[in-house]
Amino acid sequence: MSIFIVLLLDAAIIYFFFGNWIVDALRTKKSRNRHQLDLFKKHLKKRLLREGDLFNEAQTAAIAAQIAEIEAVDLKNAEAVKTYLEHLNSEKVQRQLPPQPSCLWFRNNYETIVIALALAFGIRALFVQPFKIPTGSMQPTLWGIHYETSDKEPPSGRFAYIFNYLNYSQRPLNVTVESDGALDMDSFVPVKSSLLNSKCSFRIGGKTYVVPGTPDRIKRIIFDDVLTPKGSLFFRKGERILHGNLCSGDHLFVNRLVFNYREPRRGDITVFITDGLTDLLGHGFGGRFYVKRLVGLPGDTLKISGRKLYVKPKGENDSKVIDDSPAFDKVHSAVDGYNGYVNFPSAQYLRTADETFTVPEGQYFMLGDNSINSLDSRFWGTVPRKNLVGTVQIVWWPFAEHWGWLSKGLTHNAGKNVSAGSDNF
Repeated sequence: MSIFIVLLLDAAIIYFFFGNWIVDALRTKKSRNRHQLDLFKKHLKKRLLREGDLFNEAQTAAIAAQIAEIEAVDLKNAEAVKTYLEHLNSEKVQRQLPPQPSCLWFRNNYETIVIALALAFGIRALFVQPFKIPTGSMQPTLWGIHYETSDKEPPSGRFAYIFNYLNYSQRPLNVTVESDGALDMDSFVPVKSSLLNSKCSFRIGGKTYVVPGTPDRIKRIIFDDVLTPKGSLFFRKGERILHGNLCSGDHLFVNRLVFNYREPRRGDITVFITDGLTDLLGHGFGGRFYVKRLVGLPGDTLKISGRKLYVKPKGENDSKVIDDSPAFDKVHSAVDGYNGYVNFPSAQYLRTADETFTVPEGQYFMLGDNSINSLDSRFWGTVPRKNLVGTVQIVWWPFAEHWGWLSKGLTHNAGKNVSAGSDNF
């Protein structure tokens, strides 16, 4: 996404939350006086509507008279407006009006707050619900929390750091060894940090390094991106271990209403709950909500061969390469970061190219697009219809390549590669 679009989005968000304050700050003194007079008139009218039944005749008459006086002021005459504002603030005028009730802000806004919360929770429960992708099982279609290498130097100023995080979810992850020594794999521990900015520390040669991320996440990144290709725990002074950014996963809006109007389809990126599902050892899952691509409908017979997924739909005699969505073509292509679908001898289903699996009635088979790094239906079986929550519709944050509506089960620029370090989901 271009920086111009990102800046436009930033401006729109800032205006949404702080637009009134910004407009007031930009007003001229004359305009500000007229605006204050208009606000006071609206305030008096609201008091008549909200508290009119509590006022006596004299109080009601005093407010009505004050409104009439304000409406009689010539707004084009700046001096007249200024003079009348000073008159309104006088002790005499304040004594004529009914006293303000206690907890005024709460009294004026509690109904709005209650209605807004009710709408928000109602929409979330029935229509659109936010989720995030924490892991890498759907990469590169959807990104989990991941590490991206970069040749650029990290931002030096706090503003640049905040800008990159708020827009691109990037936190600099840079480590250069300061003294010779070995990486202590048992030294990864969390460091006290803010709620939204987890940190951890580890030691190399007795020197402690503090970086963003959880201990498990950073350990996995270092193991996958550094130790595996290096083949050693020992590092020399000046050796750069990490140089890039730790990025949060894609944050989504899920359409909870869609399966009330149509049946699930092959190719749907589907969020489901894991209630009642167990792994090979009979254990439950680490999270209640999972996201995978729905690849098998009730009655389908599936197999994986040559890194392609084959399906024999219910009632048909022949298997074919599954092609219900352009997303399957992407996965099968094994390019642009995709690896195709793979067999795992340690899985429970589709362990070899000759093995098939028939999806039971009322059940659905789920696979991750990052098939080589995904715990999915190959390991823990099918998902019942009642567990399906909805389909992914929008990536709403970060403002990167995937931002926007999903089209036919694919995000924009889904082929971008990211480095290792994302676990299964």
